[in-house]
Amino acid sequence: MRILLTSNASHYPARGGSTRSNLAWLEHLSAGGHECRVVCSGGQSEVHAGSVSILSVDGLVRNRGVLTAEIRGFNPDFVLVSSEDLNHLLLREAYAAAPDRLVYLAHTPQFFPFGPASWNPDPQAAAIVGKARAIVAIGTHMQGYVREHLGCDAIVIHPPIYGKAQAKACSTGFILMVNPCVVKGIRVFLELARRFPQLPFAALKGWGTTSADLRKGSS
Repeated sequence: MRILLTSNASHYPARGGSTRSNLAWLEHLSAGGHECRVVCSGGQSEVHAGSVSILSVDGLVRNRGVLTAEIRGFNPDFVLVSSEDLNHLLLREAYAAAPDRLVYLAHTPQFFPFGPASWNPDPQAAAIVGKARAIVAIGTHMQGYVREHLGCDAIVIHPPIYGKAQAKACSTGFILMVNPCVVKGIRVFLELARRFPQLPFAALKGWGTTSADLRKGSS
């Protein structure tokens, strides 16, 4: 099969959990003999990350006709739209070009067009997600969120992003939070650390961690 994935986030380099998860999935599919291609935002370039080809487009949302051209030229069996698409314009573009081949990758609820966590709710875009061939959630909590707020069943596929090095780092006994910030629930994490001072807590800063978050963690 040919599989095309699109996202309004850089995949080369991959800077977040969603992009790393996307690439892990595509590498797994590629290892199974499928041809995989990414069309994403980033500095204008075309590279290969392993066996996955990545077309980075400067201002992809503004130049989203590139996505339509890639869908027509590559002719994928499935078009995967990652939720990193705040205005839902890539979702609309992909649906217009391949309405019967769309799969929605539900990573970040703030970017969904539906639900109470959405930063940009959009009933029309939500309807497109509801019509997708499949919705993939990264865990059972997100699966329940999609069911409750969209009325659709999502398939859970846990991203295989924790290799041996990460597993070793997580086996040192710390209660770890990755990317501590408001969006990810740092308030809950800090309150747990306050209530259980006898336990070792640690945090690994990420894209959302601000200087204010760092000050909170050190106080």
